[in-house]
Amino acid sequence: MELLMDNLKTVLAERQKIKGENLSLIFSIIGTLVFAFFVSRVSFFYYMYPCGVALVTLLMSREKGNIYVLPVILLSLLTNQKVGYPLWGDLLAVGVCGVFFFFWKKNWLSLSKRAMFAAGITIIIKVVYGLNSQVFYLYDGVKIGGEGLLILFFTHIFARMFTLMEENTSKQKSTAENIATVTIVALVFVAGAFPSLIFELSPVYIGALLLSIMIGYKLGIMEGAVCGVVGGLMIMGLANGMPSISGILACGGMTAGVLRREHRILCALGFMGVCLCFGVLRGNPDLYMAVYEPVLAGAIFVLIPSRILQKVDLLLAKVGRPGARYELVAKKQMKAKLKNYYDTFQYLSLAYGKSRGEARLRSAENSRQVMACQFRGMAKAVGGMMEEIETVGQGERLIPKVVRYSVQRGVSTYAKAEGISGDSYLCTEFRPGEYMMVLSDGMGKGKKAAEESALTVNTLHYLMKAGFDAELALKIINSILLVKSTEEIFSTVDLALLNLYTGRMKLFKIGGAATFIKRGNEVDMIKVSALPIGIIDQIPIESLEVTLRKGDQIILVSDGITEADRGELGLLWLKEAIAGIKSTDPQTAADLIINKAVERCGIRERDDMTVIVTTIL
Repeated sequence: MELLMDNLKTVLAERQKIKGENLSLIFSIIGTLVFAFFVSRVSFFYYMYPCGVALVTLLMSREKGNIYVLPVILLSLLTNQKVGYPLWGDLLAVGVCGVFFFFWKKNWLSLSKRAMFAAGITIIIKVVYGLNSQVFYLYDGVKIGGEGLLILFFTHIFARMFTLMEENTSKQKSTAENIATVTIVALVFVAGAFPSLIFELSPVYIGALLLSIMIGYKLGIMEGAVCGVVGGLMIMGLANGMPSISGILACGGMTAGVLRREHRILCALGFMGVCLCFGVLRGNPDLYMAVYEPVLAGAIFVLIPSRILQKVDLLLAKVGRPGARYELVAKKQMKAKLKNYYDTFQYLSLAYGKSRGEARLRSAENSRQVMACQFRGMAKAVGGMMEEIETVGQGERLIPKVVRYSVQRGVSTYAKAEGISGDSYLCTEFRPGEYMMVLSDGMGKGKKAAEESALTVNTLHYLMKAGFDAELALKIINSILLVKSTEEIFSTVDLALLNLYTGRMKLFKIGGAATFIKRGNEVDMIKVSALPIGIIDQIPIESLEVTLRKGDQIILVSDGITEADRGELGLLWLKEAIAGIKSTDPQTAADLIINKAVERCGIRERDDMTVIVTTIL
């Protein structure tokens, strides 16, 4: 039965994991297909369709499985049949490139050489098709040569965009290149996704204007100017715009950068004013751009909700100066730290604000110890925060660490009195990559013991989440318990801190029962003789470190388990019981240990029992 339940839980967990991975893959495929469809149907100067060939060349260089985009690209080109331009040469070029690179050795040629092959294939096919289907002029040859150059260009632009979408920021290049890449890809997508005109307004114009004001306002003067120049060039190719559009958009982006410290409304007004003023300097009634396009772009910029604009900050900072993103990340970390400090001391003020008068008279020394520990803890936490900000400034924190381990836990409990257990526990990732398992056994029974142990566990969690180290947090809790009451109230503490990056575990045992580590069929027992917390003023706090592997199990138990059998065998029965469990499911193991302890107690009155089993994955 045990093995059956174990297998069932394992199958369900695996199915859940596979389901999540499948959903992520499905969304990725859908996003790629949508992007490929709209981008591939875009024409430059009315007659050039380079994006389909460039995209299929790039995707096939990354993974041959991306061949699934080929039919979508061909379909997107067919949607342009009404333009009156013969597209069969472009369709044939895309199909031949896709099939050619599918059977090509993956790592034989670099991306640049692949792009040259694709451009050459396209030029040859279109020249042959043109010679056989119509009168072939010199102008037609120039167009085909220009399309080959655009294929080279967009292959590298799309490659740059894929790199920007990846998390590894160490591969990022210059700010100007990143901004140019984002502007080009965004406007090409807009041109493919929307009609050329909507109520006499050009979506490409509006998109270029919106990007210029957004990047200038968020990143600065030079960044806004770069976006404007590139946006103007794209308007020339996508919407037959005048060359002067680049200058107008560059001036608008620079204006947005100058006004970036002002309110969004003022920035939008300045941007619209500059674009409209330069737009009427042509000297005749015809304008360089419609009056309503800059106005609409400015209105959209003003009406973007603040919560969405905050997300845009991080996205734009990734393509902007590295320091801009570091500043945003450091600010976010600072706010999170300060929020932890606020929550911690708010909790402490509520939890320990009501001490009995007699306790105050006898605990002045302990109160001073609490304050001293708090100040030391705040100093260490602030010092750690300063180190983090310094590291962020150097760009190191943005390279993500690889989490090599994960955990799966199971908990089983038995309450002695009134259905209320005096044991309290908590298992959580209190900081990124740091997982804590804490078990506290409150002295006594029932509600009173439960309150004391819960107070110990919750206080420990808040302090460590705020940045206090474990030793200092335990000393603060010890002093507070001495101050809190005249009665002899104390708790045991088993605290295990697991580093999910390295697999190292640090174990603190303050009066707790034995802890067990199971690896395969071998079981090691860790037992430390120490007084519970809250008995003496200067409590000695020691720890030991253990390096864990995947598959290892950490078993924390309260003394109700270890004292279930006080015979001559001592704890040998418990080690044998743990070693004899064949299930790898932590919940199954916890339930079996509880059942075994209850059997060992026999007819004797049972104490509160708690078992926490954590499996390293």
